[in-house]
Amino acid sequence: MNERDVVSWTTMVAGLSKNGRVEDGRAFFDWMTVWNVVSWNAMIMDHAQNRRLDEALELFQRILERDMHSWNTMITTWTARMTEYVQHGLSEEALNVFNKMLATDWVKTQH
Repeated sequence: MNERDVVSWTTMVAGLSKNGRVEDGRAFFDWMTVWNVVSWNAMIMDHAQNRRLDEALELFQRILERDMHSWNTMITTWTARMTEYVQHGLSEEALNVFNKMLATDWVKTQH
């Protein structure tokens, strides 16, 4: 690839992560010199889809420009985690995830 831009880097990040190579995708993301809301959302979604909620939240907190997709990704991730616990009879763990979500700065900023 002769010319690398935010689109080509984001494509590599998403492709690696979708094939289970999240660490490699994150390394490419960290090597990038320019990011946009699409690249940030791709990295957040990749971490969320690979059950890396804490890392997805850390990325979400670093993003400078959040759009509807950014917010939906995080809300969906938290909900999926709680649902998984409830379906396995782990209601206390689900409540802990909910309380953790409420305690994070990104929820508080939406009031």
